[in-house]
Amino acid sequence: MVHLDRRSLEWNEAAALELARLEAALAAAEGAIAAASDLIARCDRAGVILAVNPAGLALLGRDRGDAMIGRGAEAMLAGEALAALRRGEPWRGVGALRSAEGALLAVEVALRIEGDVRVVVARPVQREVGAASEQARLLARLRSLAAVLENTSDFVALADREGRILYVNPAGMALVGRGGEEPMSLQVADLQAPRDYERLITEIFPYVRQHGSWLGEMFLWHTDGTEIPVSQVITVIRSETGELVGYATISRDITDLKRAELARLRAVEAAEAANRAKSVFLANMSHELRTPLNAILGFAQLLIRGPGLSHEQNEHLEVINRSGEHLLSLINDVLEMSKIEAGRMTLNERSFDLHRLLYDLEDMLRLRAREKGLHLAVTLAPDLPRAVMGDSAKLRQVILNLLSNAIKFTDAGGVTLRGSVRAGERVHVLRFEVEDSGRGIAAEEQHRLFKPFEQTGSGRHAPEGTGLGLSISQQFVRLMGGEITVRSALGRGSVFSFEVNVGAIAGGSRGEEEAPPPMPVGLAPGQPRWRILVVEDGARNREVLVRLLRPLGFDVREAIDGAEAVEIAASWRPDLIWMDIRMPVMDGIEATRIIKASPTGAAAVIVALSANVFEDDRARMREAGCVDFVAKPFREREILGAMSRHLPLKFTYSQGQVEIEAAAKEGARRLPARWREAARGAALAADPAGMTALAAEIAAAAPEVARAIESAAQCFDYDGVLRLLEDDEGDRGAAAQARSGGG
Repeated sequence: MVHLDRRSLEWNEAAALELARLEAALAAAEGAIAAASDLIARCDRAGVILAVNPAGLALLGRDRGDAMIGRGAEAMLAGEALAALRRGEPWRGVGALRSAEGALLAVEVALRIEGDVRVVVARPVQREVGAASEQARLLARLRSLAAVLENTSDFVALADREGRILYVNPAGMALVGRGGEEPMSLQVADLQAPRDYERLITEIFPYVRQHGSWLGEMFLWHTDGTEIPVSQVITVIRSETGELVGYATISRDITDLKRAELARLRAVEAAEAANRAKSVFLANMSHELRTPLNAILGFAQLLIRGPGLSHEQNEHLEVINRSGEHLLSLINDVLEMSKIEAGRMTLNERSFDLHRLLYDLEDMLRLRAREKGLHLAVTLAPDLPRAVMGDSAKLRQVILNLLSNAIKFTDAGGVTLRGSVRAGERVHVLRFEVEDSGRGIAAEEQHRLFKPFEQTGSGRHAPEGTGLGLSISQQFVRLMGGEITVRSALGRGSVFSFEVNVGAIAGGSRGEEEAPPPMPVGLAPGQPRWRILVVEDGARNREVLVRLLRPLGFDVREAIDGAEAVEIAASWRPDLIWMDIRMPVMDGIEATRIIKASPTGAAAVIVALSANVFEDDRARMREAGCVDFVAKPFREREILGAMSRHLPLKFTYSQGQVEIEAAAKEGARRLPARWREAARGAALAADPAGMTALAAEIAAAAPEVARAIESAAQCFDYDGVLRLLEDDEGDRGAAAQARSGGG
């Protein structure tokens, strides 16, 4: 309130009335000030507070007015508003009030100068209150983010553009062994492994500046000198104006992942090593099994082909040959499965006569079916093409395996092979079914049919087999674009069916397969004296080849190892060399390289002859200089076929065995009676010397008969001579007597 000095006024009525009016106005002003919601305060020119209205006191957090009266304006104002008040200048703008606790409150301030009095009017700024709320919200978010960074298990770091560390979370510091250090004392070089630092500076940071971020694997540097593999994300940090201010990184320790990966790689390497060991083992076993088998089958073939064997001896040799062929098929099954497991199986496609392939299988298996009292039928659709393009060997093996199994597991009834086609312009889809009336397969066992080395109940009781046939057949069919399926029930037989894709061939050609030519008996006249070198460390295997080739008219020499082969090839210059691969002193591959690199051996044809049948071995042989390959055990046709492919050979051929026997029989009928009686007598007396002498006597007049008698004498086949002379009941009776009485 303003106090007036009444003594300074003249005491008159007019003055009294004016005083009353002013007091009323002041009272009204005081009431308005007291009722105002804004802060209203007055200070003198020295800045001492004279009065503050109730709203102002409440805004300042003061309970009583006398707490402010007489204090300096700095107890109420701050900032520019306080400075203007002290200068005595009017001022309007956003300023700050200081609360009783010392906190600053943003307010709109109006400062008026009324003589020696400074009037301050202030009201809170509502938008600034909203900004403070937003600021509090942002601060809360920052605190939450800081809590995440502080508690995450990953390595989190911030660095400025010069590589100085600004922040590393506790987990990150612990990861690199710096748990008790101050992060801001570090450089990027202190944390990144030396092997990555140069790349980080020269490649990754420039990439991050250009693209914004980088993701990859690097190594952090532990204080003990070890490297920690991490999956690392590096991002750029920019200011509000887009200026680069630093980098942020989050790295995750992948030590366990790397250990697991290393363990996996080691397991893969171990598996590959095991596969290599298995391949070596199979190659060794292939060599060790096929090499003696080559001698067994080779000599059996030579004996079967030779003259003068009795019927019983021929049967025994056929048993040896069939048993050897069966053993070879078992060996081949194991090797085929190893090829499939190694992913080495490929198709060898060519044109072939499909009808002939199927009917040949029927002819091959008819006797086996007949021996069990079964009928075997092959039913082909009328539109089944004859000439197709495909892998005839694999298709043949699949159908042969299915038919053989059907006959094996069928005790009554029969087996039927059906063939049909869905013809296309370029590709035919062939469908085959093998149906039998056999024992059938239980439903719970059918899933085991195509698994290697597993057999169903019927298979386990079979007298032979490896359990590989169906598994190999399934792989072959899949290679040809199909799948073998089975329908079967116990006691009701089975139906195995599959489809394969083959190429279509226009026209009526029967394909490349022709009837096998007759076996040659010698080189045709006018042929050069072909020089053949047989290189083989096994004496029996050398003998098989030599005894096969020399009677045909070839000039044959032998070498027991690669070193001897090199010497003979240099001096003798053979036209063709049969080269075994595994030999002591020097193996066949090294010998082939040396021979082909020499001036005298470059023109020689070298054909590999080996029990190693894996494609890797064949590839090494080709690289060394071998032009062809024949696997042991070999057949005569394979040997002569390979030679004919690389040398211009011409052969002479014998008549068929039936024609030879018929010619000898006819010649025996025309023999004079004395020769017939002499031959019969020598046979009945079991006199091989007499038979040989008689053969020499009649050779000029009846060469076919002489050869037959001489061959029988060499084999002590007296019964064969009597059969040769049979032409009436008496002769047949004498032959029967000889067979039962025993010469």
